[in-house]
Amino acid sequence: MYMNDFISQMKLEESIAHANHIANVDSLTGLLNRRGFFAELNAGWQELVDRNTLVCVAIYDIDFFKAYNDHYGHLAGDDCICRVSGTLQDYFEDHEGLLCRFGGEEFLAFFIPRDAAGAFEIVAGARKQIEALQIDGVTEISGTSHVTISAGYITAHAAGKDSEELIHQADLA
Repeated sequence: MYMNDFISQMKLEESIAHANHIANVDSLTGLLNRRGFFAELNAGWQELVDRNTLVCVAIYDIDFFKAYNDHYGHLAGDDCICRVSGTLQDYFEDHEGLLCRFGGEEFLAFFIPRDAAGAFEIVAGARKQIEALQIDGVTEISGTSHVTISAGYITAHAAGKDSEELIHQADLA
């Protein structure tokens, strides 16, 4: 009887882990989704506030993505999102950042820059990484022959702020 209880417990734990994965990870890109992102960010937010750490929040949006989908089709659109997200994931891992799929073709990045100029360099560097992919674009709509991304970001000290406020400000930017 003990072995059956042990096996049942293992199956339950596997089911819970699988449910948590589904709840926190975007199924297309494998990135954190909003829920997973906020869980990760909020887990360490108070320490950032206590230390008054300089933080940066950036929102990236694939430019003219609806036109891309209309021109190339949704499967190609999914492939574009996956290529962009994979590149951003690698880039922000190199900068010890946190990345999530924020919306359809939007990505949210959080990282700790050395200073405001360094934050700008990292935000701009991500855009350059995507341009370097040279994914065919819709020239007649976008004016460029390859896919690009736009970015809005904010750099601020964490003290006196909450993460959602910073995300809202980055979105406005």
